[in-house]
Amino acid sequence: MKNKGVTLVELIVVIVISGFIVLAMTCQWVAYVKNSSLISDQFDATTDASLAMHSMERVLRWAVSSATPSINTDANYVTSVTVTINKTDSLPEILSSPTTVIFGLKANNSFECTVGAATYVIAKDITSFPIAGASWDSVNKELTLQITATKNARSCSLESKVHLLGGLWN
Repeated sequence: MKNKGVTLVELIVVIVISGFIVLAMTCQWVAYVKNSSLISDQFDATTDASLAMHSMERVLRWAVSSATPSINTDANYVTSVTVTINKTDSLPEILSSPTTVIFGLKANNSFECTVGAATYVIAKDITSFPIAGASWDSVNKELTLQITATKNARSCSLESKVHLLGGLWN
């Protein structure tokens, strides 16, 4: 007599093996989704930090080196860096001479540059964007900046030394 169909034992074995395969695929998918959001946050933080540092270097390079930049600090980080810039063709947004330029974090988590009366948003919608440190070397006329951009749990820190050239043209 021919047996048609499957036994209960065969059916249970197939269900258990299928369950392991589905569980393994689900674990891989969850790991992918979690890591892709972490990578995206790291990329966003790195991009924001890089763009902000580039913007700061571009403007601060033309700051008057004969005057000491104003560095305002809070308990944990620098809240703003203020410099004076004379008119230069390299910075078309500088409309008058001399012009005060302030870089700082605002209450709405945007990192902004204020040039005279105009305000430019450099980075926004980030968890925090402190200027982690700033120091002035009056001998070499260099401003050292350390900034940290944080997006959710991921952060990127950059440091740069900006040699002030603005005083050369006074």
